[in-house]
Amino acid sequence: MLGQAVDPDLAPSGIRGVTVVDQGRPLLMHQKSVPLEPMPAWIRITRGGQSIAHVGTDAYGRFEVLLPPGNYQLAAVNITGAPVPTALPITMTVHPHEINTVTIQFDSGIR
Repeated sequence: MLGQAVDPDLAPSGIRGVTVVDQGRPLLMHQKSVPLEPMPAWIRITRGGQSIAHVGTDAYGRFEVLLPPGNYQLAAVNITGAPVPTALPITMTVHPHEINTVTIQFDSGIR
């Protein structure tokens, strides 16, 4: 079955992403990077200081939100409310008719 063409003026825009956390153990000599695993989280999306949306991830850290084009800040917090792991806010630009992808990485705080 063939797919249907979508009118570009009607194509959605937004952000699709995943939240991950390092496994909380020191890097071994043979490893180039710390292994990551999915982490459920809440994501607060703001634009110009105004709260636009709160999005929860699924159990695998995946989320998606449709947004109009513009600049947004994503601030993720772990669902337990504990002080760690933490993630730094991310600024993203959503372009018309595009779904942007992002990986939000939490730091376990373990070195």
